[in-house]
Amino acid sequence: NDLFPGEMIVFSTRSYGFRVVTSDVMEPETVGISSKMMGRAGLSHNAIVEIVETSGNRLVPIIHKKMDNEILSKSEIREIITAVDQGLISEIQIAALATSIEIRGLTLKETVDFASMVAENSQRLELSGKTVVDKHSIGGIAGNRITPIMIPIIAAAGLTIPKVSTRAITSPAGTIDVLETVMPVDLTIEEATSVVDTTGGCIINGEAVGLGRTMDKIIQVLKPLKIDPQALMVASILAKKKAAGSQYVMIDLPTGKGAKLPRSTDARELAHNFSTVGHQLGLKVESVISPGDKPIGSYIGPTLEMYDAMLILEQEGGSPDLRRKSLALAGIIFEMANRCERGTGYALAEQILEEGKALAKFREIVEAQGGDPTITATDLPVANYSEVVSFQGDEDVVYNVSSSVIGSIARTAGAPMDKTAGIIIHASRGSYIHRGDPLFEIRASSSSKLAEALHLSEMLHPITLEKMILEHIKSFEKTEPRV
Repeated sequence: NDLFPGEMIVFSTRSYGFRVVTSDVMEPETVGISSKMMGRAGLSHNAIVEIVETSGNRLVPIIHKKMDNEILSKSEIREIITAVDQGLISEIQIAALATSIEIRGLTLKETVDFASMVAENSQRLELSGKTVVDKHSIGGIAGNRITPIMIPIIAAAGLTIPKVSTRAITSPAGTIDVLETVMPVDLTIEEATSVVDTTGGCIINGEAVGLGRTMDKIIQVLKPLKIDPQALMVASILAKKKAAGSQYVMIDLPTGKGAKLPRSTDARELAHNFSTVGHQLGLKVESVISPGDKPIGSYIGPTLEMYDAMLILEQEGGSPDLRRKSLALAGIIFEMANRCERGTGYALAEQILEEGKALAKFREIVEAQGGDPTITATDLPVANYSEVVSFQGDEDVVYNVSSSVIGSIARTAGAPMDKTAGIIIHASRGSYIHRGDPLFEIRASSSSKLAEALHLSEMLHPITLEKMILEHIKSFEKTEPRV
């Protein structure tokens, strides 16, 4: 074995997707896999490998231990992460373990051990000698596309920020769905390192670059179950930040009705967990509790959200709340990393934006990742079909705009698979509206998708008007029992 001297290479059909076949196509004692799988396995042509039969039965006692609410040792957690990384554990076993963690939880030490093991089994960005910062939002609300605004602001200030993001799971657009409308995002670890060394920042697909890949495999199994154990979420996020070389991490916790965190007490507890686990990993972590009961920004859907962000970078408008939040969070990172005094971060971020430095840095990052640096907001494509929904009453006040309902309608219209699909919100909380005023506009690439989204909006009512009576409780009336 000249490629990996002194090592035995173990493969699995679950990890790399190849199988043994009886055929005249392959010569005896050879293995054929796709070029994509070769890349994931780190192989080259004519590499010598050893195929061994394995079993995940040894992991069953560990899974049962967590089911019984016992504490897992560091060696047991290492065995789990290694098995997941090498594909030596079945999806059923992963689901059973994660469900047990969802119900039983993890201690602080277990969470730290999970994060440490994931980081150890991960690819790493080597960014020595730089002040590396990062941000992460737990998501769950429509819009909130602060990343393409924040990253160039922070990089323009001389800090290093390698942003590793994901695609949407339940929302109408994830960061990667949005950014790939203007540039490639599926970079290798070597390509990402080059971009960061050149520009000070990047926005890339975490699945492609391989940071925290072990936890990504677990998350894929959990998607159909719609569970997201909080302890594993904390471990996953901080492990990826550790693997990216981050020193300072800011966590955004959208909170409110319809968000992942409905109560501020839940958000404070999660913030404490992030800070405590981060400290054990050598990271300085601060969290912010932000509004999560309404969309952030007026444009929902991949291309629409990129349009909104680019308007702000170009200083041609854009959603005021999206601009304020981006500047506020960038300012906090400046203060965390001692780039400015406490209380002055927002002003520094705003200055960088208004002087055009953020736009210049954004174009630099786009070009470094293989995109067109001359692209503007007006160059982005527009959906073929659209319809504006207007207010049919006489006069009223907007009481609420539901983030979850807006997200559902945008997904029904085709987002995020259809990049141009989504919703433009015209009404905002507290605004006075009159007959004929636009409430929102739905966009889609087909008439059938548009009709389906319009029908859903009529059923779910994404915009609630102010009510003088919230509930009518009638007096008790004694009735005779029915025979």
